[in-house]
Amino acid sequence: MKLAVLRCWAWDKRAFYRLILLFWLWAGNTPALRAQIDTEFWFVAPSVDEAHGDRPILLRFSTFDQPAQVIVSQPANPGFSPLVVSVGANSTQSIDLTSQLNNIENRPANQVLNKGLRIQATATITAYYEVANAANPEIFTLKGRNALGTEFLIPSQDRFPNQNGSEALDLVATENNTLVSITPTAALQGRPAGVPFTITLQRGETFSARAVGINAATPPSGNPRSGFQTYCPDHQR
Repeated sequence: MKLAVLRCWAWDKRAFYRLILLFWLWAGNTPALRAQIDTEFWFVAPSVDEAHGDRPILLRFSTFDQPAQVIVSQPANPGFSPLVVSVGANSTQSIDLTSQLNNIENRPANQVLNKGLRIQATATITAYYEVANAANPEIFTLKGRNALGTEFLIPSQDRFPNQNGSEALDLVATENNTLVSITPTAALQGRPAGVPFTITLQRGETFSARAVGINAATPPSGNPRSGFQTYCPDHQR
């Protein structure tokens, strides 16, 4: 689409520059557009194939002009001790979660688990979850309130095999008594294709809907919750 627009305006440079000027004037008078800056984030970590490099795992936080105290908790897991880190203004800090990997990664599939992470900060920050394996790293950008919703449509690819890899949809509830309705268009682990099912999640509880093969478009709907598609073929081996 961008190429088509540029080609459309190529015949009149003045019109093109007017368009750019109008955009910047609009942007300068529009409230800040914040896609991933927030003071609260919810996240559930995908299950990564151990044989393909699933560690270390870290949370990374960056501040702006205000320092922030960041608290990481697992609301549904009473055995998890909250982690606290102080981040100075215009700084970055990391928390290494590798020692707790089995309590962090969202497995096994097709079960209600207690692995949802809640991140709270006293000032606006950006937050990332990183699989920092040198052979095959991956980073997940946490979206704050923009990751929450009541309906999701999960796309997928079905053309390129990836050994024994499979896609997964990982959900974490941000409210108690969250009803999630899922209709898989392809078979999931423990769930046949085309048969809707509903699960109930309490705050901080998670669920992984993992495909049997490489293609499973899964549209869940229900109460507000944070949902992440975690199809990572290069992490599934």
